[in-house]
Amino acid sequence: MTTPLAALEDRLRTVEDTLAIYRLIASHPPAADTGNDRYYRNAFASDGAVDLGGGKGATGNEAIGAIVKTPEHEAAIAGGLCHFAACRRSKSAATER
Repeated sequence: MTTPLAALEDRLRTVEDTLAIYRLIASHPPAADTGNDRYYRNAFASDGAVDLGGGKGATGNEAIGAIVKTPEHEAAIAGGLCHFAACRRSKSAATER
C-alpha cells in the first residue's frame, strides 16, 4: 500500500515532469526565432534527430543546433520569422486518477 507521503511525492514528480516538458516546448519558438543554437544543442541528445519535412532534417545535437545558423534560417529571422507556442494537454497515469 502506498503511504500518503509516497503518493504526494509521486504527484509532485508528475507535476515537475510536466512542467519540464512544458518549458521545453515553450522554449522552442523563441530559440528558433532568435537563432539560439545553444538551446538545441542542450535540448537534444547527441543521437537525437529532427525531421523538418521535405527531406530536410538533422541528426545529433550539434547538427540540429547548426540548423538555426544556416543562411536560410538567418534570412527567415531577418524576414520576421515568428513561431507560435502552444502546449498541448498531456496525460499520464498519475493525472488519470
